[in-house]
Amino acid sequence: FITSRSARIVEHIRTILTDEEPNFPKGLSASVTGSSAFGRDYALAAQKSHLNTFAVTIGAIVLILLLIYRAPLAAFVPLGAISVAAIIALTLLKMGNVYLGMSTGLAETIFTIVLLYGAGTDYTLLLISRQREFLRAGIPHRQATSEALNHTLPALLASAGTDTAGLMMLSFADYGLFRSAGPAIAVALLVALAAVVTLVPAVVVIVNKRVYWPSHPGRADQKLASSRAVVWQ
Repeated sequence: FITSRSARIVEHIRTILTDEEPNFPKGLSASVTGSSAFGRDYALAAQKSHLNTFAVTIGAIVLILLLIYRAPLAAFVPLGAISVAAIIALTLLKMGNVYLGMSTGLAETIFTIVLLYGAGTDYTLLLISRQREFLRAGIPHRQATSEALNHTLPALLASAGTDTAGLMMLSFADYGLFRSAGPAIAVALLVALAAVVTLVPAVVVIVNKRVYWPSHPGRADQKLASSRAVVWQ
């Protein structure tokens, strides 16, 4: 009953009642109640909270990335790439609703966006942190980016693969929200992975070392990296 189709029916009924209200006998009023009416009101409330959830998610990610990298561009490059992935993922889900019979509603969309940004940020942190390690070793920026992608790709594929497989298991759930949210989030994770292994490295290479402004890992951290004992190869 918390579906867009149900909401349209409730809206249609309310429109009819509003149009007919002048013809009601004096003292008579009409209201719409029941599970469908509740579902429509619930969906409206969820829609209002959706923007708040999105704003808090973005704010938290920006803060975390700024604290980690202490470089504005290094924070906003992954955020921009993940935002592009989010737009593509939501478009694919809408197409899935139309052509594949998926039932992705507002709740699934909220889950998808939050988890997409969370997982996408994790993937990007791994990639960029590895690139910084290669920069500290004195490897040129473009080559460091390529090496970072080659070294992190197996871990990224393993992480996204296990997450996707686990989420697809929700397709067998009895509860409808879980059954529809699982595949939706799985699709979003795959799109996020594609953005991290294609768009993020490309933008990092284009922006070059300016991505870490005002710090310069290949130069400022060289002495620190060479004097520090290596624990993990």
